[in-house]
Amino acid sequence: MSKTHQKSAIQKYMIYGFNNSRFDNLFIFEELKRRNPSLDYIITDNAIKSITYFNITILDVSLYYAGSLSSVSESFKLKISKGVFPYKFPNKDNLKD
Repeated sequence: MSKTHQKSAIQKYMIYGFNNSRFDNLFIFEELKRRNPSLDYIITDNAIKSITYFNITILDVSLYYAGSLSSVSESFKLKISKGVFPYKFPNKDNLKD
């Protein structure tokens, strides 16, 4: 009796950021490059346009689509809008909170 091996497709994931190509992607890039020196990435000038780590790709859509976050969200037909991060701005009166 022979056994057959079934291959399952590897799912690919796309992570889209907005205006993350310089600061945020730099932290991600440094760690992933440390883990996998053959990391696939595209860097131009001072921006990291994309990072591919195995089956995950991280892109900065602000480098490909001009406009504000709201207009880019509309072009992708997203129903989610930008919110306000729920934190108090640190100052001398609330540092101990």
